[in-house]
Amino acid sequence: MKSYLPSIATVFGCGALNTIGEKVAEMKVKKVMVVVDQSAIATGVLARAVANLEAAGLECIVFDEIAADAPDTLVDKGAAIARQAEVEALIGIGGGTVMDSAKAIAILLDNPGSINDYLTDPPTFVNTAIPIILAPTTSGTGSECTDHAVIMDTANNRKPAVFMLSRLAILDPELTLTMPAAVTAYSGLDALTHAAEAVTTMNRDPRSEMIGLAAIRGIAKWLPLATADGSNIEAREGMALASNWAGQALQDAGVHFGHSIADAFSAAFATPHGLNCAWGIAELMKFIAPAVTDKVKLIGEALGVCFCGCEDAEA
Repeated sequence: MKSYLPSIATVFGCGALNTIGEKVAEMKVKKVMVVVDQSAIATGVLARAVANLEAAGLECIVFDEIAADAPDTLVDKGAAIARQAEVEALIGIGGGTVMDSAKAIAILLDNPGSINDYLTDPPTFVNTAIPIILAPTTSGTGSECTDHAVIMDTANNRKPAVFMLSRLAILDPELTLTMPAAVTAYSGLDALTHAAEAVTTMNRDPRSEMIGLAAIRGIAKWLPLATADGSNIEAREGMALASNWAGQALQDAGVHFGHSIADAFSAAFATPHGLNCAWGIAELMKFIAPAVTDKVKLIGEALGVCFCGCEDAEA
């Protein structure tokens, strides 16, 4: 028997960020914290979002100290500021680190202590009534549509996860137009790894396979184009959807060895998560092929590989 969860409500399309004030106001909150990193300030995305929120009658405070890999210390700091300000909703606008940090801060608005109190092994679900609204500026993590937040435990140099429910995703491809080519490539390979692992994990189900393979086909088509020309809005749209679908596949089925490899690289070398995924995916597919030959073949076909029927799963 298999089960899967419904996706988080999503507004998709160019200009979707312009709906954020209206959508958050519908949640009957008055004061929000917007969590960003410095890139959202430099590109003007933060200013756009805050203007839209304030036009809808919402009071905003900004927490812009997020650093790579979502350190627990900054999550705790953001939560302390949010508690003091009596924030009623959390909005994360950025890449996976920003979105995961916003999720974790929301947990601490409804629950006592430090975020490290909730970084258990295995991960646990933590209830929070605080609305979480996420708008990705990269196409890779899929964090806007999962219940995962991966946080760096700085004392023990590890990257555990904690689970909670978000309320809304704002998926605006225009927010990804300023991604440099290298970030575009690494992010896209992160999404590819999400989809490939979801298709091959022991918890896979028919839905995760369907949307995972759709994501892989989309990444194969659009990632080279988006990397070559960041202003190609059609490619950016294609990658935004593919990343989101890969995140939904991950939400249903989870991931496995590839992300273990990537997180080990992150903890040891502080290298970008998507790059770490890229380093591991070829060996991952080779390692698991004998056990799930048919699924690895489906992944190859989704990537455009032609099989003659005489391939050796051990090769």
